[in-house]
Amino acid sequence: MKNAMLFLAFLPLLLSACHRSAAPPEALFAREWQLVQYATGIGTTNPIEGSRITLRFEGDTLSGQAGCNQYFGNWEYRGFDSIAVSGQIGTTKKYCEGFMKQEHLFLNLLSGAGRFIVGDTFLVLSGRPGLLVFAPAAGEGETAAGEAPFLSGYFMAGNEVSIFRDCADTTAVFWLEDETNTLDSLYRAATGGQEYQPVLLEIEAIKLPPGKLGYASEYDGLIRVKRIRKIARPNPQDACFSRMTWG
Repeated sequence: MKNAMLFLAFLPLLLSACHRSAAPPEALFAREWQLVQYATGIGTTNPIEGSRITLRFEGDTLSGQAGCNQYFGNWEYRGFDSIAVSGQIGTTKKYCEGFMKQEHLFLNLLSGAGRFIVGDTFLVLSGRPGLLVFAPAAGEGETAAGEAPFLSGYFMAGNEVSIFRDCADTTAVFWLEDETNTLDSLYRAATGGQEYQPVLLEIEAIKLPPGKLGYASEYDGLIRVKRIRKIARPNPQDACFSRMTWG
């Protein structure tokens, strides 16, 4: 995938933008993280449907679910954007048909992690084996496990344009990438085939840092659509729509 290649290619630049700190960022410890994508080369892969892979940092330990087994280990912060997993990661000894290869791959990527970037809505770990991308894990009463956070806003598409404004913060403009491969046809149906027309879009999606190449680099961040809930022509009386400016 083009977006995955760009993200992998420019991950070092994203990491270099972090500020030095004597202690790990509090965002690492603020929540449990759930794996949404991983990569061992060019391109990214989603976890197997029905599997749940999580990560939690507590002090100098890390733990979570690896898809089948529970795992646990030690880690250390090495300053700037660097970490190291210390020693071997331990696991329970269950066997789950169809999940063991993914579990082994995840633990190998985790044990080889050496750098990170973290924000409120994402955590990225990288190292020689590859890349792990996490989002905040769902808790009770929140989005179900395996689903991306829900976003509601307005979307506009056309030649060299694929932008989204979130109603929660209309000042930010995101480059949108559709992983469902259905948005283009839905957009054309909603607009009567016209380009550059804003439409209401309700999606389950992951927010990521901006890309560093191409059109995605010109915006405040990157949104990857996992599921489309609704697309419709805007209501001029909608308070969110009235705050939108497209420039």
